Amino acid sequence: METHPRHNLAIACNLLFGGTHVIGWEEGDTTGPLHETLHEWIVKLNGIERGRGKGTSIKIAKNRAAALALESLKNEYPDAVI
Repeated sequence: METHPRHNLAIACNLLFGGTHVIGWEEGDTTGPLHETLHEWIVKLNGIERGRGKGTSIKIAKNRAAALALESLKNEYPDAVI
């Protein structure tokens, strides 16, 4: 089954914080030649960095960052259903 980390992060933030207004995205470094660009995106929750992902596309980088943020939330709120 395919996972959707950004969607799941939005649902978790809605449950934990009452909305998705806490999610902020920041573009990190973009490296490599044009045909092999590596993108980096950072997700912040309430202004605190919770995940940093890299990938060959913006979508992949954001999904990796969101997956790390979800893991961070699961560790911080172990009793919450996320």
